[in-house]
Amino acid sequence: PTYSVASPDYTPSSPPY
Repeated sequence: PTYSVASPDYTPSSPPY
């Protein structure tokens, strides 16, 4: 759920930045 480029938790539901 946390936005991070290196994190597999990246979801399209999260804001771009």
